[in-house]
Amino acid sequence: MPKQLPLNPQRRTLLLRALAGGLCIAGSRHGQLFAATAQSPMEEGQSLYQLQGEVAVNQQAATPGTVIKPDDHIRTGSRSRVIFVVGENAFLLRENSELQFTGRPQSTADSQTQERANWVDSLRLASGALLAVFGKNFRQASTSTAVAGIRGTGLYLESTPQRSYICTCYGHTQISAADDPESRIDIISQHHNARYIYAEGIHSERITKAPFINHKDSELVLLESLVGR
Repeated sequence: MPKQLPLNPQRRTLLLRALAGGLCIAGSRHGQLFAATAQSPMEEGQSLYQLQGEVAVNQQAATPGTVIKPDDHIRTGSRSRVIFVVGENAFLLRENSELQFTGRPQSTADSQTQERANWVDSLRLASGALLAVFGKNFRQASTSTAVAGIRGTGLYLESTPQRSYICTCYGHTQISAADDPESRIDIISQHHNARYIYAEGIHSERITKAPFINHKDSELVLLESLVGR
């Protein structure tokens, strides 16, 4: 199992500034997109920023008032997606996806603080695609074929039975094949470093380089802004 990786808050701040700056420098079109997608942090007691199509939380249809908790199961249908916040983490779950969280509420003196302190420390993307930005307490993300040790990282994942895709958008990850911990790689990324992780193959070919696909810097800026970063 990948070890928990250290978080350097100053380095994360520099990476996020570079990400935002790159959007603006790239040209007016991207600059306008950045301005349009950065939002104020979610209000206390709210989880869902955007709900589109068929989204179920613990097998119940989600509504704008649904609060997603640290141990919830989420599924999206065709042409559906959901953007939401849990603790210090923000997520964009795309269509035809299945996601399971693992976590717990921290023990605190008053109920309001306890609600704010709820956090997830791991997730499993059984199928589909997920873009996520993680706070300091998050430790691990897994797919059908891979496990990633993470902390304070931006990550994009796609999960199918034969192959997973993991892009370390920024930060530090340790990625391994789910059934072969010796097939692993450490990645330190400033701007999108992606890998495919295969279900089968010889030891040296289970993890290979992959292109940058299916997610955007503007989406990362939006997610970070929803948790006040």
